[in-house]
Amino acid sequence: MRYDEAVLIGDKNYVLDDDGNRVLIGLTVEETREFFELTDLLAWINEGKTLTSIDWAAPEEMRWLELIQKHFAALDELLRNRTTKH
Repeated sequence: MRYDEAVLIGDKNYVLDDDGNRVLIGLTVEETREFFELTDLLAWINEGKTLTSIDWAAPEEMRWLELIQKHFAALDELLRNRTTKH
């Protein structure tokens, strides 16, 4: 099973980096690529299983969680700054 990135991460979660690459907010182009490679890998490995982060212990799983947390933290900061500035 391959996750569609539009389902997992909407278009508003991306920005262009200094080189014009479309990246997830808070991640580099390499980290964005790695995130989606890990997403596909974990979907394949865990196909049909319902998992929570408590079940995850493999390095690939922990790295995916690290990347998504980094993205969400940067996205949260961006949204807080947009709503507090008038």
